[in-house]
Amino acid sequence: CCSTYNSLGIPALSPYCSTYNSLGISALSQCCSTYNSLGIPALSQCCSTYNSLGIPALSQCCSTYSLGISALSQCCSTYNSLGISTLSQCYSTYSLGISALSQCCSTYNILGIPALSLCCRTYNSLGISALSQCCSTYNSFGIP
Repeated sequence: CCSTYNSLGIPALSPYCSTYNSLGISALSQCCSTYNSLGIPALSQCCSTYNSLGIPALSQCCSTYSLGISALSQCCSTYNSLGISTLSQCYSTYSLGISALSQCCSTYNILGIPALSLCCRTYNSLGISALSQCCSTYNSFGIP
């Protein structure tokens, strides 16, 4: 992953995050010290006021990280790891540090967006139209 193209199909350097992060966005070699892993300005102590996406979040986030994305210690009790309001019964499972419903996509996908019960058949996990065989021609974000 990331040797030529990252998981979003964007050109990226092979040294993971040294100059570019996994999204192909310029980032400091020490992610989150001034910029988070998405290259977005963030507080040096991630999530004290803003989460790792630079979005206001509860102060008790940042207890765990995955890919530099902060998550609430009890993810999704009120907000998911992106600081988005979501159902209280999520957080039973995680995927890449992003909270997911215990039965992913049955009603809402991992971002709390309504999605079809059969993820990626017509819509991918972000609720974006995708080919029935996800990522064969388009990746999970619907990008060629």
